[in-house]
Amino acid sequence: MQRRYLSLGLLGLLAIFLLVLSGGGTAVAAPLDITIFINEIHYDNASTDTGEAVEVAGPTGTDLSGWSIVFYNGNGGASYGTANLSGSIPDLQNGCGVVSIAYSGIQNGAPDGLALVDSGNNVIQFLSYEGSFTAIGGPADGMTSVDIGVTESGSTPVGDSLQLSGTGAIYEDFTWATSSAETFDAVNTGQTFNCSGGGDTAPSVSSTNPTDGATAVPVDADLSITFSEAVNVAGDWFQIACASSGTRMVADTAVSGGPTAFTINPNADFAEGETCTVTVYAAQVTDQDSDDPPDNMAADYIWNFTTFTASACAAADTPIHTIQGSGAASPEDNNIHTIQGIVVGDFQASDINGFFVQEEDAEADADPQTSEGIFVYEGSNSVDVAMGDEVQVTGTIDEYYTLTELTTVTDVHVCSSGNAMPTAGSITLPLAATNALEQYEGMRVTTAQTWTVTNSYFLGRGGALTLSYNDRLMQPTQVTTPGMAANAWQASNNLNQIILDEGSLIQNPDPIVYPAPGGLSASNTVRGGDQVSDLIGVLTYSYYGWSGSLDAYRIHPTQAPTFSSSNSRPATPPAVGGTLKVATFNVLNYFNTFTGCTAGVSGAAIDCRGAEDATEFTRQRDKIINAIVTLDADVVGLMEIENDGYGGSSAIADLVDGLNAVAGAGTYAYVDADALMGTINILGTDAIKVGLLYKPGTVSLVGDTAVLNSTIDITFLDTKNRPTLIQSFQETASGEIFTVAVNHLKSKGSACDDVSDPDTGDGQGNCNLTREAAAQAMVNYLVTDPTNVSDPDFLIIGDLNSYAMEDPIVAIEAASYTNLAKLYGDTYGYSFDGQWGTLDYALSSSSLTSQVSNARGWHINADEPIVLDYNTNFKSAGQIASLYNADAYRASDHDPIIVGLNLTLPHDVIINEVDYDQVGTDTAEFIELKNISTGTVSLNGYTVELVNGSDGSVYETITLPDVTLAAGAYYLLCASSPQVTNCDWTGAFASIQNGAPDAIGLRYQGSLVDALSYEGSVAGYTETSATVAADSNSVMGISISRFPDGIDTDDNSADFSARCITPGTANSSQTGSCTVDFMEECTVSTGTPISVGTTNPIALEFTDLGSPAISCVRVMYFGYDHPNASSALQTGAYWHIEAIPSDAGTTTAFTYDLTLPFTNPVYPDDKVCRWLEGAGSGYGWDCEAGAIGDYTATNLTRSGLHGFSDWAVGDYVGPTAVTLQTLSTQPTAAWLPLLALIAGLFFIVIAKRKRN
Repeated sequence: MQRRYLSLGLLGLLAIFLLVLSGGGTAVAAPLDITIFINEIHYDNASTDTGEAVEVAGPTGTDLSGWSIVFYNGNGGASYGTANLSGSIPDLQNGCGVVSIAYSGIQNGAPDGLALVDSGNNVIQFLSYEGSFTAIGGPADGMTSVDIGVTESGSTPVGDSLQLSGTGAIYEDFTWATSSAETFDAVNTGQTFNCSGGGDTAPSVSSTNPTDGATAVPVDADLSITFSEAVNVAGDWFQIACASSGTRMVADTAVSGGPTAFTINPNADFAEGETCTVTVYAAQVTDQDSDDPPDNMAADYIWNFTTFTASACAAADTPIHTIQGSGAASPEDNNIHTIQGIVVGDFQASDINGFFVQEEDAEADADPQTSEGIFVYEGSNSVDVAMGDEVQVTGTIDEYYTLTELTTVTDVHVCSSGNAMPTAGSITLPLAATNALEQYEGMRVTTAQTWTVTNSYFLGRGGALTLSYNDRLMQPTQVTTPGMAANAWQASNNLNQIILDEGSLIQNPDPIVYPAPGGLSASNTVRGGDQVSDLIGVLTYSYYGWSGSLDAYRIHPTQAPTFSSSNSRPATPPAVGGTLKVATFNVLNYFNTFTGCTAGVSGAAIDCRGAEDATEFTRQRDKIINAIVTLDADVVGLMEIENDGYGGSSAIADLVDGLNAVAGAGTYAYVDADALMGTINILGTDAIKVGLLYKPGTVSLVGDTAVLNSTIDITFLDTKNRPTLIQSFQETASGEIFTVAVNHLKSKGSACDDVSDPDTGDGQGNCNLTREAAAQAMVNYLVTDPTNVSDPDFLIIGDLNSYAMEDPIVAIEAASYTNLAKLYGDTYGYSFDGQWGTLDYALSSSSLTSQVSNARGWHINADEPIVLDYNTNFKSAGQIASLYNADAYRASDHDPIIVGLNLTLPHDVIINEVDYDQVGTDTAEFIELKNISTGTVSLNGYTVELVNGSDGSVYETITLPDVTLAAGAYYLLCASSPQVTNCDWTGAFASIQNGAPDAIGLRYQGSLVDALSYEGSVAGYTETSATVAADSNSVMGISISRFPDGIDTDDNSADFSARCITPGTANSSQTGSCTVDFMEECTVSTGTPISVGTTNPIALEFTDLGSPAISCVRVMYFGYDHPNASSALQTGAYWHIEAIPSDAGTTTAFTYDLTLPFTNPVYPDDKVCRWLEGAGSGYGWDCEAGAIGDYTATNLTRSGLHGFSDWAVGDYVGPTAVTLQTLSTQPTAAWLPLLALIAGLFFIVIAKRKRN
């Protein structure tokens, strides 16, 4: 029968192949004498879908190893999961049988489908339900499904399925019936197998429980018998003869089940310690098929078991905590001991070959440092135990690779079953110390925390994930400086991780059980950053399952943990805006040569890298082409492409051919550095090189092609680093030019001891000095304009093999380059040893940074398990199909970076003046913009962003209105409570931070066009160098202003300085004190006006000097525009008048009559002057600008010793202080004593720092 199946399978494949060759259209999964076929399926029912499964049928004895069911989503045609079949098909009827496999999550859209795939990855059937569709990717790629014609729905009863019915041996003999009660693992309702040529096989016993020779069987155990096919039993078809409790026939038991599996429950328990013999009588068992003979079993089936003896558990035992001790090793090593406890982990069926035992809670000690658990390595597993069994075990204590275990076991007895689990130890990350888990070794453990997947590298190889708490682990030098800080971070990382190991101890397990449920497949992944909860298992110290793999603490779950996807796959690249896009892509040793590789063109023979054969290469190529086409970048920098020139058969030409086959002819081209520079192997003779792809439809090559190598700069070691390729591009639409330098610096893994550059232990790995020197050489070379285009817009991209805080990146940033991914919030693109960071970069020169609209990493690779890549080795035939899709995910091990550029940005509007800090409460903040072009400009599309310098975050974004500015005009944005009268937009923002540093940016359509960093440098917002000037909270009337007005040289420190405020008008040349006029007059008499000011002087006249008499008068005006004597003062400016009595500081009451010759009151009812006086000194009035009205004989009354709240004007007297600005200035020496007294009492201005 097997021979017939193979011949028909080949005929089927040949028929499909001929159909394709003949041009007959899309390949269709048309059945042709299919002898292994899908026989039953359940995919939908009322309420929550339960019991979802698929059954296949075929000839008895067919080996299903390597066969699989691949599930397809009809919406798009992609596969979404794989179920791997195993074992052999049993004989259920007339030489045929069935095998089913449960699979949770079978989709129930309209349509969906499934493919039956053999061990050679050939599609035997491609069926669908609720319609047909064409598969995309996977083994059924391009095939059209065959609709089975019957369906299930949301009202199908639980327990139903869709089944084939009829009589025959191959798929074509049967028809699909509407849903009925499921019959998985049995012949379907209404189905009769007649596998011609196979003959009938006599029924037989397939398995029993207890097994033959089992010991320690509980006295109340039930027996089970499973036959090879459905049978009829008659009369006394079995006998149970026991040495002590006697013989039991059918009437002495309760029999249930059938027709294949039967359960026997004796009416009376067995006796302790007796041996029982079970006989199944062949004459009383007949098969149910009609293909006879044979009909009966060929012979009686006999097996034995021995029941548990209670006295076996009465021996003295040693407490497990005594054996474990409180140290790292057992004090009882090599001694023989008997232990007794509860089985908390049963791994006898795996390569662990043992089980874990823990003391009952009542037997545990009070010492938290001594573990209550131990691993029993039994090896042969002669005694079958189960979770909850109480067992007594005798053996030798051994420290096996520091794991305390019981080995060389001489006795295992099951004392009782179904016991409650002992209390689990609770693990909390991060650990308090490296040995903190020793106290739980061998025990049942759990955690109240939710843990994060930080490493999936060993998921495919060993079924394990590394978990951490709170977030994935970052590479130390990604987030802190190398050296002590990085080493401390690493020590912290070491305490914040633990391994979740599925417990098989098998290399390359199949299936890979995580994520649960469903297990790993190309469409059911577990990604870095995903979360795991509800974790209960046993803690051990072991390896992954192969020699040399990591020994570490790990948890073997005893129930499936819960996986939560908190880092879903990005379906599309991040939107970065701009008119052009530039990307980096490490193509993971893209070699289209599998044998006979050379170092460069015609170079020395070297080992080939990457794909090992054409099959692997096609899988790799399809993934990378998918990813690059989806990126849709105009320029792509490549790393790790085969260094075999640029001919038609070269790797880079092959890649471009593949891209154009998908994207359209001529869409992509490559930079042929050898031809452009006239030198073969201009990029060296390493096995791999860098490369540049571009779209001729959007950009063109311009200038010279350049290469940085040791010939250009001897500090750039091209025997370690790959030479840098430098090319300028011109945007077709705008004519703008920018230059790309693509790099691949020396890796950290291999040594540089031959150039005195070892790993110094500071966290930067091997070859750090080599990389740093290369980085410095690169920025130095770019300054020389190597492509001769006279344009400073440079973009350094590629794999720099350095994390963000390491010396090479710092060196590039020090040359005024901006790390764009970091600027826009990306923190990783590569994972090594479960720690995350960035090795690939896009760094822009200062002139280009303002033209960047956005930059992001596309996280399609680093987050994914490595087992999902193109490789076929170490995978079963089923996994080669189920773990692969021709999509972008895990196309490489590095995430690509994509940068948006706006090279046609307007530079017509600039930040011209900012006042972000004032004396007292900041209520007069403003931002002044100016149109510096010669024509009108619309503000539509512009935004202003306020930036917190401590972390680079934008704390407020202001979208400007669609208004038009004339040439040279200003636009004034004011705070919510302005003290500036000529605002264009009042309430545009809440407040401007005044930390050290902070920044303001001006963007057009998302791209930065102007920026100001003040009081220090803020990354991405500093033009050349930050302004060294600062606004003042102690000097009235100061702002940060461009001078000369409207001049922008793209250098903050040169363009901006602290000057007197001029909102809405041309910036002032005045610096320092912004007091327009001040005077001191100590000869005061009545009837004699005091003249203040040289321009439009104002006269103040005292009509009564009071008693005691005034000895001196001091008058100051503060503001940015000296008032006209016949007009109201501007808001924000004010007079300060100080009258000094001869009894200053006493409590004597006196009254002064002061003539204030202002007209045109703004607020006539305001109380406009305030007396300032303190204990012993400090005196005077503050008169609010704009509120001093038409008063010609105003009495300013000073009555006793009072403070701020005691003031009077005219007939208006009250206790509530007016909000007035106090001040400090830079007075002449004559003023200093008086102002010092005032500052000591009422003019103290508290320096303030606002932080949102």
